[in-house]
Amino acid sequence: MRVRAGVKAFGGSICYCQYKSPESVDKAVEHDRTPLDGRPMFLSRYSATKSKPTFKYAMTTERNKLFVRNLPYSHCTKEALTEIFEKFGKLKDVRVVTFKDGKPKGLAYIDYEEEKPASEALDKTNGLLVGDRKIEVAVSAPPPKQEASTSVSLGLPKRDVAGGMRRTQLSSFIPRVLQTATTSSTSTSKSTSNGSSHENGAEKRPLSNTDFRNMLLN
Repeated sequence: MRVRAGVKAFGGSICYCQYKSPESVDKAVEHDRTPLDGRPMFLSRYSATKSKPTFKYAMTTERNKLFVRNLPYSHCTKEALTEIFEKFGKLKDVRVVTFKDGKPKGLAYIDYEEEKPASEALDKTNGLLVGDRKIEVAVSAPPPKQEASTSVSLGLPKRDVAGGMRRTQLSSFIPRVLQTATTSSTSTSKSTSNGSSHENGAEKRPLSNTDFRNMLLN
């Protein structure tokens, strides 16, 4: 057994346990989330490849499992919930949802062996007064996975393909005084260039007979 204390990423200490047989590992993993001094222990198999662990709970609707919320903290224990729900049928598991420090969130999952007792418990316990709160009970059904939206959001400017900012966007960062000066200088530059082009056009105009006559007479 090897203990590493003060691992912030895991909210406390971690421990590596090596057993003599795989069967012992299977039995140890069954104690996952068992409270120890008021905090749940999270147990999982060690993997040398450090692959991402898979989510062990179903992501589809489970008719034999109930989700309970708005529980008073005084009843957020496995024993208290078992006393309330076991009268409707055989329980498979009772899981209390807690924070990393072991404090309850007021949520729990009640897992029955069959669907029928779960349906009966849903009808009898939804809205039941437990302590000073009315609990809310529903069939365990994870929310559907949202797909990334490809539609253009209304009210948002379109982005250039190259990812750069457009001139209209850049102008919003320039003071109005500088924008006016820039506009004036641009207009002056354009008029100057137009005037010079006219003058150049006059110089490059082909000479007529009258021009030649004036040159000879002078």
